[in-house]
Amino acid sequence: MTATYVYGIVRAGSAGAQKDGVLGAPVRTLAAGDLAALTSAVPGGDIRAKRRDVMSHSNVLQDALASGPVVPMRFGTVFESDADVIARLLEPKRKDLRRLLDELEGQIELSVRAFYREEQVLAEILRERPAISRLREAARSLPERANPALQLELGQPVAAELEARRWRDASRILDVLSPRASGVHVDDPWSEYDILRASFLLANDKLDEFDAALEDVAREHRDRVHFKCVGPLPPHSFVSFTEG
Repeated sequence: MTATYVYGIVRAGSAGAQKDGVLGAPVRTLAAGDLAALTSAVPGGDIRAKRRDVMSHSNVLQDALASGPVVPMRFGTVFESDADVIARLLEPKRKDLRRLLDELEGQIELSVRAFYREEQVLAEILRERPAISRLREAARSLPERANPALQLELGQPVAAELEARRWRDASRILDVLSPRASGVHVDDPWSEYDILRASFLLANDKLDEFDAALEDVAREHRDRVHFKCVGPLPPHSFVSFTEG
């Protein structure tokens, strides 16, 4: 028994995705009036989030984005059948889906991550905070078995300094980039060296301006911060849409 996997919603008549989808199945367009769902056939039941299939889901949406706005669905969205997609999604949610497609017209998402170069930021802290530097030298001079308590005492101010610098640097980066975006979503850091994990919703005609601003801020922090930018992406971070 097969089910219908849904990647996202587009306007009917948009060029369909050209890539194979989850589990290698061909992607097809299921239209209902002026809306269409990007779908593929899958076995019934839950779809496990294997890396290959998560990437396929993302690639299908990126491919479709080249032809117009896309309302992305979360990975693993499965309906019982094509008829179920129309009856539970395209027909009852038509008004909301049209509104979202209109709002997302000409908009893309960029994901920006900034994180410290570990050795450089630790050297910076020791250089600018003599008290922490003295603690470090004291820890080095003691026998190994006497170090744990002092290492803990050293770790606390270093962690506090990292937190203060992360807050300052993240605010600086956001101050530069946010004015170019029509929406910003900031995620929690994953590690103590993460400065910023943010998604920016951008109009296509703002992309060059945003890229230039990102290059400027990366150049300003080039010796201590590494930047990674991914996109254009479908606006996953800015669509609060559920299929239920």
